[in-house]
Amino acid sequence: MSGSTVKNNLNKTLVKFGCTPNPVRNSNLYKSNPAFWATRPLQPWMIEWAAGDVQSLLELQDKQCKQADGRQLYKCEQASNNNAGTCRRVVMKVTIRAGSMGQFFGPGGSNLRSLENSTGAIFSSMQSRDFLVYAKDKRALDETIQKLSPYC
Repeated sequence: MSGSTVKNNLNKTLVKFGCTPNPVRNSNLYKSNPAFWATRPLQPWMIEWAAGDVQSLLELQDKQCKQADGRQLYKCEQASNNNAGTCRRVVMKVTIRAGSMGQFFGPGGSNLRSLENSTGAIFSSMQSRDFLVYAKDKRALDETIQKLSPYC
């Protein structure tokens, strides 16, 4: 398909692997509002969409694992375990002070990326000024919280 750009999305990937596409998914929304997932509070249809994606991803994982050879499967399982392990470790909710969000993020998110890189923590936005901080252990969480102190 030289000269054209075809964007893949989850439903196209699901179909490619013989999985059931998410019927609630509507990729046309990205065209009119590329940041619609940042909308808060999440609307019921958004939650249904996200839940459908999770269900679809589980089916996709099953199909891909059945097609993978032993080495590929081992590498995928290791990566999956590492990612899941991050989510199961130390978690803390933090609230950034009003008026400090710009400094917290930095130009183009540079301060947040630098904080994540230096501490190994992962930040997940909850709503407005609230974030979940995922860290590998208590020491890493304490270091992250200390570095967050000017913003909280």
